[in-house]
Amino acid sequence: MRSTANVLRWIVLLALLLLPTATAADGNTEGGKLMELHTPYTVDGRPPLGTYAVSKIEDVALVKKAGMNLVIGGHEMLDIDTPVGKYLSENRIKVLYHLTHHIYGMPRLGDLVAVDQTTIPLSKRRARTLPSPGVVQIEDELIRYEEYTPGALLGCQRGFNGTKPAAHHEGIILFMPDECAEDVESVKDSPNLWGYYVLDDSPGDAISALRAMYKTVRRVDGGPERHVVCAGYGSAGSLCNFGPGVCDVMLIYWYPVSGSGYHRYMISHEVQWMLT
Repeated sequence: MRSTANVLRWIVLLALLLLPTATAADGNTEGGKLMELHTPYTVDGRPPLGTYAVSKIEDVALVKKAGMNLVIGGHEMLDIDTPVGKYLSENRIKVLYHLTHHIYGMPRLGDLVAVDQTTIPLSKRRARTLPSPGVVQIEDELIRYEEYTPGALLGCQRGFNGTKPAAHHEGIILFMPDECAEDVESVKDSPNLWGYYVLDDSPGDAISALRAMYKTVRRVDGGPERHVVCAGYGSAGSLCNFGPGVCDVMLIYWYPVSGSGYHRYMISHEVQWMLT
């Protein structure tokens, strides 16, 4: 573990997940129905508790020693034929698989986009290169483009595959559903997989991409045994990316420890404001 802060990040997650199915203590009803909370998520029947920033056998050995059962990781941890994947499997430690790379570093809209616009302007900030041709999703619209350039998507077919063309505001992060679907398909059957991690702090205006990702995950990894989708929020500023259709579990964490010391106010002020 990098620091105590890494473990502390998960204490709130544990608290959020341990919400039992229950009725109102005073027996009050609304509309003739008892209040009901969601069934808590578990890892093989145990409350989830884990950490991130682990990759080696020595790291996951510490995870086991601490009594944890969940880590955030990638393909190597999901593959039970690798040393670390085999260790996790043998010790019943599950993995939240990183899907964040389908949002972070992606291009974003550089200006307002009209309904009939066939050249889509992109922000000048540095971003990854997209394949040509390709399909991107912006809010509820799919757009097929012929050519990607750093400044724009050219030759766009609006309202692709039966979606409805719409105007979009500047700054929205683009999402590529086919690429994400292939990624989910490649890992969804791993015995080490517990769920998907889709957000880590705030990359910008990502709520459109997060909702599209959630739908993609549900479409590819469906069924009664589907895996959980978890989004991480580390500051008040990241809450712009929280809303319906984003995730199953909201992971709230904080950074009370820095190079200059322990900042108690980060817990008492920042996290309470986020929870409110």
